Amino acid sequence: YYTEDGLKSYVEEEISEYKEEHTGAEITLDGISVKDGNAAVVFSYGSLEDYKGFNDTDAFVGSIEDAKQLADWPATFVAKKDGSNVAAAELDKKYKVVMVCPKEATQVKVPGEIKYLSGAAQVSENVASVEAETRAFVVYR
Repeated sequence: YYTEDGLKSYVEEEISEYKEEHTGAEITLDGISVKDGNAAVVFSYGSLEDYKGFNDTDAFVGSIEDAKQLADWPATFVAKKDGSNVAAAELDKKYKVVMVCPKEATQVKVPGEIKYLSGAAQVSENVASVEAETRAFVVYR
């Protein structure tokens, strides 16, 4: 297990090494905490490509129309407001979509209010929790 200072040093070194190998990458360590054997690390990324590269994972950010082109676009979503199932075809085209498939459990923060989820659980108005190796879709406005 890491101490908070040890984990911070390790993460800062990982960021530094990644930036050396990927000129122009923008990755910032925004916060870190260790409590009761659990660690929380918060990053900011300059671009989707920075996120995908640093985390070695697949991800998508875009419109409902563009997301529908993804091979694994789900047929139904769970509505945040009441937990009901909603057909993907009924989603308002004004909404945006984030898709992630993290190697480890993670939380995804979106720049708006979450409206629908698939493969993720709601944590707060704009944060969804995603289990490791799960392809999750978060629809927000």
